[in-house]
Amino acid sequence: MPYVAYTGRTQPVTLYGDALAQTEGRAFTIGGHQMRIDSATSERANAELPPLPDGTYKVSIENPLGIERHMGRVVVRSLPGYEDADVPL
Repeated sequence: MPYVAYTGRTQPVTLYGDALAQTEGRAFTIGGHQMRIDSATSERANAELPPLPDGTYKVSIENPLGIERHMGRVVVRSLPGYEDADVPL
């Protein structure tokens, strides 16, 4: 990480680390929002990021011993707007 997400949108997020297969079905937190890991392999875990307001959020996951470990951060920003433009060819 950092992982960039857009304000107010539900998005998939992938976490990378060691021994993540043990975390499948367990809780992790992003900025204090608790979520569940949907699927995991030894080095990758997938989850659904809930809609969040603009900001930077710490990502933490509980290891098998019950100790919460900081893994990275998610940056949430407004979707960039692009105005229409005429381009002469």
